[in-house]
Amino acid sequence: MERAWERVRVTQLPAGSNEIATQAMTAPGDPGTARAAGRRRRRAALLTAVAVPTAAAVLGVVIAQRATPQRAAPEGTPQHVVDPAHIVSDDGRAFPRGGSSRFTVTVNPANTGVRLIRRLDAGVGLQRATITVGGAPAAEWRPLLEDGVYKWRDQIVTIPPDLTAGRRSLTIVNTCVSPSGFNEFRYTVEHQVGGVWSTADTVDIGRDHTASEAAHDYRVVGEDWAGTQTFAYPPRKEAWSVQ
Repeated sequence: MERAWERVRVTQLPAGSNEIATQAMTAPGDPGTARAAGRRRRRAALLTAVAVPTAAAVLGVVIAQRATPQRAAPEGTPQHVVDPAHIVSDDGRAFPRGGSSRFTVTVNPANTGVRLIRRLDAGVGLQRATITVGGAPAAEWRPLLEDGVYKWRDQIVTIPPDLTAGRRSLTIVNTCVSPSGFNEFRYTVEHQVGGVWSTADTVDIGRDHTASEAAHDYRVVGEDWAGTQTFAYPPRKEAWSVQ
């Protein structure tokens, strides 16, 4: 490649320089010398024809590389975008397998269905608990996979209508049956009246919400954690609620 650039410099000499040098080396009246000079001129012309396009091509590649913006190398870790509006601080409680929580909520006796919605920390995976209403088996909190980034979830369980119809209050007991334990931060109770779903009651769990706990006769057995967490919900709102 260095030879190509050298040949380019040769071609940039002032016009006539090659001819002058050739004439200086050629003795008048010497046919052999004249033929040798002719061969040198033809070889120089051929080298120039090859060297100029080659040098131009190399220069074009260098310019193109400098003009092309360089992409940052991947860091190897996923980048997560968190909307500040999706960040929530809330206090709650947790208990291990065999532990339980109990509370009483109010609903419209004309209801044709009740849904129980629990805010939980999904950073603890595979939580599972049974649910009874008025002492009768009603449903189950199914285990969810762990999410170590977007930890808030609102899990929904539907209570059978025959356990809620005609009742003004429901006593709900959650009993943990999973090794990972069970946590709870807030319960929202929805009922269906006249074919329309609406909020019937809300139970806010935690040391900062003892008034709400007392109003709903909240009790916990085997508590092994109580505190406040600040987490984010997933970027897409439709992923906030899970069955």
